[in-house]
Amino acid sequence: MHQHLDAVGAWRVAHAVLRLELASDRVVVHSQLHVEPNPGGEPLVLDGRGLRTSGVWVDGVELPADGYECTERTLTVPLGAGPHVVATTVEVTPGSPNDKGFVRGASLLSTDLEPQGFRRITWFVDRPSNRATFDVTLIGDPAEFPVMLCNGDEVERGRLHDGRHWVRFVDPVDKPSYLFAMVAGQLHTRPSSHVTRSGRSIELVVAAPPELIDGAAFALWAMREAMTFDEANGGIEHDLDRLTFVAVPGYPDATEYHGLMFFDPSVLVYDTRGFVDDDLLLIAANVAHEYGHHVRGNRVTVRSWGQLALKEGLTVLTAQNDFRRHMFGPAARVLDVLDLRRLQFPEEVTIGAPVVRGEVDDPGSLYNRTTYLKGAEVFGMLRALLGPVHWPTVFATFVQRHDLGAAGIDDFLAVAHEVAPQHADAIDGIARWFTVAGRPALSVAVDESGVSVHRTDSVRDDPTMAMPVVFGFMSPTGAPVEVSIDGGAPAAQHTLVMSHRQHRWSVSAPEPWVLSPLRGYSAPVDLVTDHSDRHLAALVVHDTDPFVRWWASEELMIRVVDAVRAGRPVDGPLDELVAVLEVAAAVDTDPVLLAQLLSLPDEFMLGDREPVIDVDGVANGLQHLRVALGTRLHDPLVAVWHRFSIDDPNGTAASDIAARMLIEPVLAPLLAAASAEGTELAIAALDQPSTTRAMRAFTQLAHVDHVPFPELVERTHRQWQHSPKLIDRWIRAQSGARRTDTIDRVAALAAGPLYDRADRARVMGVWFPFATRNRSVFHHPSGRGYRIFVDELGELMPTNAGLAVRLVGDLLQFKRFDEDRRALLRSELERMAAMDGMPDFAVGIINSLLG
Repeated sequence: MHQHLDAVGAWRVAHAVLRLELASDRVVVHSQLHVEPNPGGEPLVLDGRGLRTSGVWVDGVELPADGYECTERTLTVPLGAGPHVVATTVEVTPGSPNDKGFVRGASLLSTDLEPQGFRRITWFVDRPSNRATFDVTLIGDPAEFPVMLCNGDEVERGRLHDGRHWVRFVDPVDKPSYLFAMVAGQLHTRPSSHVTRSGRSIELVVAAPPELIDGAAFALWAMREAMTFDEANGGIEHDLDRLTFVAVPGYPDATEYHGLMFFDPSVLVYDTRGFVDDDLLLIAANVAHEYGHHVRGNRVTVRSWGQLALKEGLTVLTAQNDFRRHMFGPAARVLDVLDLRRLQFPEEVTIGAPVVRGEVDDPGSLYNRTTYLKGAEVFGMLRALLGPVHWPTVFATFVQRHDLGAAGIDDFLAVAHEVAPQHADAIDGIARWFTVAGRPALSVAVDESGVSVHRTDSVRDDPTMAMPVVFGFMSPTGAPVEVSIDGGAPAAQHTLVMSHRQHRWSVSAPEPWVLSPLRGYSAPVDLVTDHSDRHLAALVVHDTDPFVRWWASEELMIRVVDAVRAGRPVDGPLDELVAVLEVAAAVDTDPVLLAQLLSLPDEFMLGDREPVIDVDGVANGLQHLRVALGTRLHDPLVAVWHRFSIDDPNGTAASDIAARMLIEPVLAPLLAAASAEGTELAIAALDQPSTTRAMRAFTQLAHVDHVPFPELVERTHRQWQHSPKLIDRWIRAQSGARRTDTIDRVAALAAGPLYDRADRARVMGVWFPFATRNRSVFHHPSGRGYRIFVDELGELMPTNAGLAVRLVGDLLQFKRFDEDRRALLRSELERMAAMDGMPDFAVGIINSLLG
């Protein structure tokens, strides 16, 4: 066992015996902490918050009131040479959802602990580096708490003389306090099983309130699949006889509590009244992520919260993203990149923080997309550098060395140094990404004699960061070309470890070649190249790397959009694009990749490339491209629709989900071109058994003005009115629509009976697509979009600032818009700062922005 004892303090809790007496309005916690001394000899200092303490005992002897010091935050107990048993009795009032500690819901009493919630349970050394075994007895009224669950394996149960029942759980695997969990109340279960690689049988259970349990089947499949995948890729077999995933209404997201993992219902069970593939994909991602923590966070935890990226970034990379590739093949790497663009890149504008920024007063602030997604990419760069030979050894050695201990990113890097000392400088250069904010940009230029790579960003890095940039070489017809780089051995693929702001390669080749850049998206950078349209077209058709094929297709699309913006002819890139997409539509058999090849670039990505965001130019360019593709690729697109419409309409297999990914990229250009056949296909899809096909067709119909949209709105509302999940997506489709009446529709939805500010999904359904994904409508020149949004912020910010902050990205960068919009946005920000009830932190941010 490996412990960083200096991070624990003078004493550590080695074993905890807890007795929890549960009631709807209070929980009485009797604890016995078996503490052992670390070198130092200071008094024992325990963490706590909101605890009403009625007694303290040391080795069975109750201490007088002056025998210990109890404050609002700490309990200090003088101790002689140890070990000792320190016991306390406290009473706690459960909070509401989103509080830490004990949380009371409609039918459940549960805990919510990560990162520092255990101190609201009882007095404890509440630091991630302190690992302890737990022996827990839950006691409650069987009518109110018929099911009681806790970490570990159930060892006995019984009934007290007063009618209450009890269940005892023993967790023999030591864990940090943030991984403790209990839940009690009205729960039903669905069981399954998993046989490990060593032949052990583990009982798998999904638990949920009775009205939700029928949607557990997909999660049980994902649990089995994720465990099999993890064991085959370096994970340690689950260490208990049972693994339970619980759907807890109101729970914020999901957490990997040891053996008893908690999820918001939306990311564990599908709604049997109606769901779409996106709901299943969320379930698969969350199940894989939380189980992936079994090794990355549970067996090996972080020694301090400043090292959060060790468990979160590593889990996103090796459990969540890799599991998605396990489901959908190599093209799923494109989905990783789209997640980065959609979620993490905008966050770089708003929070401007690195992946690792040391210890902070509120560890909760570290739970952001940069820690998770960019953290995964930094570990991914290390994997790209170390390759398939060294990376598995590094991962396995790290887990073995720190199993049942606490570690930091530096410990992982130390193992990498030991396993691959020849890459020491590059490992250190990549590791600097952890502490540097911002996103580098690369410019690649090709000539007859070689390749030049330049860093064009202004990210400050002293010493310079390193990044692996993987290049491939092929002939214009797609055959691999083995080239010699700077006189080295010929090969068809080379990795440049970019450790300076400028590199130049000389390239010697036996025949003409096309450069395949940044294969596998080997570094999370912005990329600009001087590829000709013809070479981009060759990459789309012939490259074997899915990311490069997609990137080349998107680059041709961007060139068309930029030509429209600049008033230049579009024939060159458009002709090449149409030709290669026609080939792809006819011959590609991977629907995931084909869907991405056909999908247009995101207007946010296009706008954010330049200092001043060209809202109108980007919107006009994208519309021109949609119409052109819908016109010139009409028949191939219709053929794709029919070729991939043979999925099981109710199928949840990866192949069925993949086929349905083509619905929107096929319908979008057909509807933009006002195709009668495309419109007929879309409207017919509304009545298909597949709710995914119907919802995605409705979403595309919402964008165009030539269909009887009010009638379609009424019709689909009648179809889906009894399914809250489908109604949420029905609302999103309208608020994200490019229609001329979208602002009026958003205002009507916000004022209508479906809107509920206490319902997070409903708030996000109305405002997230509108304010963060529908830039051309939100930034209407009249300023009406701003006004209705800021009106709503005046209601949201005083009561739910955390949710509102997710919606204000474009307000925070108001100076990047044209002069007229900048003036309108400034006026709205001033109005927002003066609103009653606006939180002080928000007023401070606004005043800082306004200067």
